[in-house]
Amino acid sequence: MWKRAWISILALMAMGTFAYALFSDELFAAGHIDGSPNNEAATSLKLGDRVHLGGSAMSDDMHTVLGTKDGYLYLLRTNSANSGNLSNYNNALSYANTTYKTQLGNIGSAHFSLRGNAVSLISKAELQNLSIVSNDTLDASIPQISDKWWLKDADTNTNRASFVSATNTLNEDGGIKKTITPSGVALNTATGGTCSNVSTGETGVMPIISFDATAVVKAKYVSSAQIRFDYPTAEGMGRSLWLNNGTCAGSYDETGFLDRNVSNMNYTMSSAGKESWVAVAGSGNAMIAAALILSPEHNWRPRVTVNSNGTFKMNNQTLATHFTGGISGNCYTLWQNSETLNVSSNSSLTHPASAKWGGRDFTITASISGTPTVTNVNCPTLTNAAGSALVRPYLKVAINDILMRNDAKRSY
Repeated sequence: MWKRAWISILALMAMGTFAYALFSDELFAAGHIDGSPNNEAATSLKLGDRVHLGGSAMSDDMHTVLGTKDGYLYLLRTNSANSGNLSNYNNALSYANTTYKTQLGNIGSAHFSLRGNAVSLISKAELQNLSIVSNDTLDASIPQISDKWWLKDADTNTNRASFVSATNTLNEDGGIKKTITPSGVALNTATGGTCSNVSTGETGVMPIISFDATAVVKAKYVSSAQIRFDYPTAEGMGRSLWLNNGTCAGSYDETGFLDRNVSNMNYTMSSAGKESWVAVAGSGNAMIAAALILSPEHNWRPRVTVNSNGTFKMNNQTLATHFTGGISGNCYTLWQNSETLNVSSNSSLTHPASAKWGGRDFTITASISGTPTVTNVNCPTLTNAAGSALVRPYLKVAINDILMRNDAKRSY
C-alpha cells in the first residue's frame, strides 16, 4: 500500500514539472515545430513564410519570416499595425516599442520570453544583415503594404529617419526640399530674384519633426548710408530761395550766394524700394544736391551699392553740369516726399521749397562717408513637414523560446 502511494506522489510531481516547463517564461522547448512528423526545427521556417503570432488584444497577428541569424528568428508584421493611419516617426517608434510589445506580452508570458530579444521597428542594418536587400529593394517574398513604413534608423541631429517605400524600396525620395535662387542673388534691389523649392536629393529618409529649410538670400541692398557731396566750383554761385513753395511762385524769400562747398546727406532705401536723401543735421544745407536729385533735367541718383563680394561702390559718383537759365531761369525743387522718393535739402525741412541758381558750370562729386548698412532679403521660409508613414513592427525572437505546431505554423 505504501509503495502504491509513493508511486502516485512521484507521478503527480512529474505532471507538475511538465506543466511548469510548458507555461513558465523561463523554461522552453528546444525550438522545434511541435506535432511535426519529423520534429522539424523552428529554423526550418524560411524567408516569406507566414506565422500567426499575437495575443488577445491583436485582431490581425500575421507575421512574415525575414530569416534566422545567430540563433534568432526575425519576423515582420505582414500588415501595418495601425490600420492604415499615418503616423510620425516618434509615434511609430513608441507604438512599436510599447503598445505592440504589450499586446504581444499576452502570449509572451506563456509561450516565449521576450527578455533579451526585441520588439520594435527594424533597422536598415538588420535588413541588410539578413541578406534580403538587393539594389536597395527588399526581397520579393516580403509583402508590400499600402504606403511607406518607418525603419528604426534615426538621426536627431539632422531630424531624419529612414523608411521603406510602398514598393519595398529603400531609396525613394523622402520629399525633403530646399530653396534655391536659379538666377543667383540679386544685388541692389529690395525685390530680388526668383525662388524655387526643389528636392534635396535625399533618398530613403524623411523628417522626424517639421523643420525650416536653410534660409536663402535672394537679394541684398544698401538700406542706409551717409553720402558726402563736394562741389568746390559751385561755391559763390548766386541763388534765390522760396522757402514755402516748390514752384518759385511770387517773390522769393531770400537771395544771396552759395557760401559752402560741401554737405552730407543720409541715404536710405526701404524694403518697398522707396529711396530717400535727407540732409544730415548740422552738416550744412544740401540745396545743390537736393536740386539735382529732384530736377527732371538732371535726374541724378547718387546711390551707394554693394558688390557680390560685400564691398561698396558709389554709383553715379560725379556729375558735371549747370543750372539752366541763371537767376531768371528754371525753378528747382528742394523738397519732396512721395510714395517712391523722399528728398530734403535741410534736415528740418518738412514742406515744399524751391530755388533759382546763377549761371555757372560746376562739378559735384558724391562719396561714401562711414560704413553703409546692408539688408538681405530672404526667400519665403520653406518648412519641411514631419514625415508620415505606417507602423510595421518586427520581432527578433530566440529560436529556443518558440513552441509551434506545424499544421498552421501558429505559435501557441
